[in-house]
Amino acid sequence: MFKMVNRDSCSETKSILDIEGYGQVGMVVGIKMEKCGKNRIRLIVELTNKQNICSPCIPEAIAKQSMKVLELYSKTIKLV
Repeated sequence: MFKMVNRDSCSETKSILDIEGYGQVGMVVGIKMEKCGKNRIRLIVELTNKQNICSPCIPEAIAKQSMKVLELYSKTIKLV
């Protein structure tokens, strides 16, 4: 669904709610999950303006749920 994001350093760190907000408005074009500790994941997201942003390290279950939300937003936007 999403293209893979290069593992470049992120230009900034945003909360998971901010990242999901970017997904709602159709700005997310790529996403990657990166382990950052025991049962902790960081989301690395590429936006339409080619900027990479990262989430803080969050529990794996929350990261997976957020991925599902971003995929849902992506599908919904393509249907419209």
